[in-house]
Amino acid sequence: MEGNLGSFFGVQLLTDGFREENLQVLNPGEVYFLGTPKALGVLMERKPLTVDSVNQAVVGRPVRGWFGTAIVSHAVVNARSVVRGQRIS
Repeated sequence: MEGNLGSFFGVQLLTDGFREENLQVLNPGEVYFLGTPKALGVLMERKPLTVDSVNQAVVGRPVRGWFGTAIVSHAVVNARSVVRGQRIS
């Protein structure tokens, strides 16, 4: 139920078909092949995670909790390591 279908000749097969319809990102018949993470790109942290407490009870609203923010960016440095395929009906 986590989307891991297994592996085939060393390729890990994942799907979003088990997710709720509004959480799916792939169209039916669409597939992506990605290279190894080392050859694919870089995930950079621009601003570390900061957490602030939220308490609006002082202004008469029953809102309490935590608000976390972080800024990250992703760079695909090897565009040839991403391949898209689409089923033709």
